[in-house]
Amino acid sequence: MVRIRRKIHEYPELLYEEFNTSEVIRTELDKMGISYKHPVAETGVIGYIGTRKPPFVAIRADIDGLPIQEMVEWEHKSKVDGKMHACAHDAHTAMLLGAAKILKHHEDQIKV
Repeated sequence: MVRIRRKIHEYPELLYEEFNTSEVIRTELDKMGISYKHPVAETGVIGYIGTRKPPFVAIRADIDGLPIQEMVEWEHKSKVDGKMHACAHDAHTAMLLGAAKILKHHEDQIKV
């Protein structure tokens, strides 16, 4: 998840422009064997784990960055001038993928 978070952090995309971020998410879901719907609202992804029958439980994360210049110097700093993940959406996305991995591992126990 750290690798994913850093990858997303290095290449932030603004709202409705998250095409590469969406691809990262779909690639990770493919690796986990999680089916998904894409596109949703242009760049969104909905992953499915469990029975696909009611009741449903949903968890979500925003994936967009902000139009802010990252001023901190570190190895995984934004490589896109004038854009950064200052709002932790990169971390939210990585955490949600981590949760999806755990849920997929226990899918046979999920009744939702």
